[in-house]
Amino acid sequence: MKKIMMAAMAVALILGTTSCKKDKDNDRPNGDEAEYVTGIFNPSKHIKTVSGPSVAQRWNWDGSSLNSISDNENLVNYTFVYKGSGRQGVVNYQDAEQTRRYTYSYDEGTLDNIEFRENDQLMYNGQAFYQSGKLSHMNYTNLSTKFMLQTANRQLGLNLPTESTISMPNPSFTVDYTWTGNNISSEKINVTLNGTVGVQELFDLFGSQLGGNMGSYAAILPLIIQSMGDMTADFTITINRNEAYTYDSKKNPFYGYWGDGLLFNTKVLSKNNVLTAKTTGTARFQSQIRITLPEQCPEWLSQYASMWTIVRAFLNNRELPVDQTIQLDNNQSFTFKYNGDNYPTQMTNSDGQTFSYGY
Repeated sequence: MKKIMMAAMAVALILGTTSCKKDKDNDRPNGDEAEYVTGIFNPSKHIKTVSGPSVAQRWNWDGSSLNSISDNENLVNYTFVYKGSGRQGVVNYQDAEQTRRYTYSYDEGTLDNIEFRENDQLMYNGQAFYQSGKLSHMNYTNLSTKFMLQTANRQLGLNLPTESTISMPNPSFTVDYTWTGNNISSEKINVTLNGTVGVQELFDLFGSQLGGNMGSYAAILPLIIQSMGDMTADFTITINRNEAYTYDSKKNPFYGYWGDGLLFNTKVLSKNNVLTAKTTGTARFQSQIRITLPEQCPEWLSQYASMWTIVRAFLNNRELPVDQTIQLDNNQSFTFKYNGDNYPTQMTNSDGQTFSYGY
């Protein structure tokens, strides 16, 4: 999978564009749970331990408040700061390499904004919108390129460098939620992102596709690209993505837990446990390089000096397109074992990994 597309896809892996006015009456009882209130994480059973492949967490509670989480496997610590209302205010994350901080603000009982920083650098702001008492969409703005690249690595299993020539002026995206009862049944994603990328980096990523448009002159394309120095090319990324979920009828122990934000974390918004997640859609990357050649044959193409007029007539101002589409289709499933209180004690995912929960 190609770097640029993934980097921006990560920015994107995502979302539509609607807006509506906030509802102010979201504080209300939620079925058989002890009154779910937006921003308050206090299920009737408190998780004490989470264990499984590459995770060994201990959750430390003080009455109804989660104070901290320590992960002895990854040497990670979370600490939680609450507002006077008991709502989650600040979540601090610390490992050996970095700090992360989520800051939540509220507006008359509903979530208003999420600010996410890494090593004190702003990664994004997320503004929440409600409809009929439900979170209908999140509008993410002030996105940093570093965050987009890191998200590609985390979500798509890539290892992209966080330094890149990719630039997207004021990128934003919106996650739209559709609800069935107290569970999110789907997330719809429709994104268009415009930006620039260095011509050399574009060639490094799509050289074979670009060379295929050069015919017998493909061999000199690397030299031409190199001669173009710090020139950039415009690109457009479009993403159309939908994720549909099904649920069990049991209690979700992570319902309302905002320790890792809401982005790519749908399970914390739904009352029940996700059984299947079906993703459909495509991501498309489009760009082009326009070749510009001097009137006189340059020294680095001296082998073509005798026929430079012909070479230049054939190549000068020629546009080499890049058009790459990838399918986003994916299916995941989860199976659970439950205790007598209808909370899961084990979860096994599609990869055969099993995680255990203690209360």
